[in-house]
Amino acid sequence: MPRTALLDSTNRKASVAIETEIAVEIAVGIAAARAEAKAKVRADRKTQKKTKNTQKMAEIAPKSLKIVKKHVFLAVFGAWAMVSCGPAPILDELTTFEEHRWHMDSVVQVQWEPQDSGIPVFMSLYVRHLTDYPYNNLFLFRTVNTVEGVAYSDTVDVQLADELGRWNGSGMSNLKTIMVPIGKSAVRFNKGERYTLRIQHGMRDTVLYGIQDIGVRLLEA
Repeated sequence: MPRTALLDSTNRKASVAIETEIAVEIAVGIAAARAEAKAKVRADRKTQKKTKNTQKMAEIAPKSLKIVKKHVFLAVFGAWAMVSCGPAPILDELTTFEEHRWHMDSVVQVQWEPQDSGIPVFMSLYVRHLTDYPYNNLFLFRTVNTVEGVAYSDTVDVQLADELGRWNGSGMSNLKTIMVPIGKSAVRFNKGERYTLRIQHGMRDTVLYGIQDIGVRLLEA
């Protein structure tokens, strides 16, 4: 084939390709314009309905606002009353793990010396974990030591989530908190004696990810 004929054929193909692209762009533009026009009509209709509804709601809003303010006030006051009227904890200590990683050899340790041996005390701990913690449960080894040796020990299986994976702890964000009792009832400690609570995780992971804090709380019964 002569070189001139080959060039003419190539040019025609390129021209057809460009024309096809332009036609597609025009078709897309027309479709977009039609869609925009329809959306504008729907928006105008909604605006007309909204204006009518706004006029009706203008009369109801002040009364509703008063009711909402009253309910919010009562809720805040109730929460404040519960916190302020409750007994202050005898001890409340929090251990935080760096980067939410709890190493198997890392032991949470809390010490205290009771000032009154006649007061019964509830012992509890609380676990704060992330929502991407990989398990539903958390095994903990717990021991209470005195200068004479081990006074109490147990292993507890803390159920952080149910069978469907829904977290049992409270919290609105990606951090959940769950309380766990230590022992079955209130206990009395000897005045002036030093007690040490040791907590260690019993999971198979050498480094357990997703646990942010372990807290220990002692409350007067």
